[in-house]
Amino acid sequence: MGFDIVRGVIKNAYATQQLIKALNRMADKMEINGTLFLGYPLSAAGKDIVSVDALLICQEKGIIAFIFNQQNVNQEEEQDILYYQLSNMLSKYNILRTKRKLAIEPNVVTFYPTSAIPKSTEEYIYCNSETIERTIKELPEFDLKW
Repeated sequence: MGFDIVRGVIKNAYATQQLIKALNRMADKMEINGTLFLGYPLSAAGKDIVSVDALLICQEKGIIAFIFNQQNVNQEEEQDILYYQLSNMLSKYNILRTKRKLAIEPNVVTFYPTSAIPKSTEEYIYCNSETIERTIKELPEFDLKW
């Protein structure tokens, strides 16, 4: 089936192109059923608009938020901020909670449009066009009841 693309305000056209190409190559090899939102706004509180570079929502892996790598930025801190923003947004919906916890765990990945990437850890995930397929395959499967 594949995935649809919804375009918003794109800040990094090169990284966006590289991500789309990599996901299309990956979709030829493995099933991805969902939507890729580019430049998607998460919240607009006052004059501040918080958006995510790319957000893939698919049946196989659930929510995968991509941050495009920026030089001189603490990537772990960026991933933490986006993770908490997504978690906060999702926790507003009773149907997405199981008792005191979120039933849906968002995945946050920093995407590098270049070949050099840091080593991923259990908490912080990094990929590029060459490693994106393996990275997404290693993410937990999504429970379709949600």
